[in-house]
Amino acid sequence: MAKRLVGADGKLVIGSFGTEITIGTLAAGKWYLVTGVGAISGLPDGATVGYMLKGDMETLGTGDKAKLWTGQDMCDIQSWGLEFAKDSVDVTTFCDTVRTKRAGKTDVTGSCEGVFTTGVTSIDGGFLNQFMDIVRQTPGETAEYKVTLAEGSTMMVQLYADKTANDPAEIEAFYLAPIELTGFSASAGGEDAQSFSAPFVIAPSSEFSLAYYEYTFPAAP
Repeated sequence: MAKRLVGADGKLVIGSFGTEITIGTLAAGKWYLVTGVGAISGLPDGATVGYMLKGDMETLGTGDKAKLWTGQDMCDIQSWGLEFAKDSVDVTTFCDTVRTKRAGKTDVTGSCEGVFTTGVTSIDGGFLNQFMDIVRQTPGETAEYKVTLAEGSTMMVQLYADKTANDPAEIEAFYLAPIELTGFSASAGGEDAQSFSAPFVIAPSSEFSLAYYEYTFPAAP
């Protein structure tokens, strides 16, 4: 079912893939990364290594492999954006009467903006932790002191275009991307919310690439 989306339909999820499984069934409603497709597969027709699918109690066949996606909604995010562009390569020769160009490879950059939220923006492996150590101290009987060193690593995110889909024939839609942050800025002042922004680029990954996903919920009987 086609839907014209608004900003409030979106969200951002930070996640990771679990240990590879080779036997058993895929839990209904959970997303998995396909890491192997057997000759006699129990996965949906067309399932492809390096792309995600939503489980529906499929029983893995011999050679089928998958990793469960576990994500956390980042409730400090207000907006995210992606920009796709291609460099222009000049291929003009003496025989051309006008300048001739070819498009180069696609360059993808992005950014996200939000409200700095304690316990969220500062989670281990999150946006702030990519650039600085996080120190947490809890006093009392269960006293704890923990230092999480800055990671500066690849993050895996779902950039949802439509998070609200759950009715028959509606479409759940998101981009899955491996990203690396290229900056992080935070500010506070006056009566305004304490905001932050974080630009990013698409990072190399041996497991998956940037892709856009749509899952159509089954129509009502």
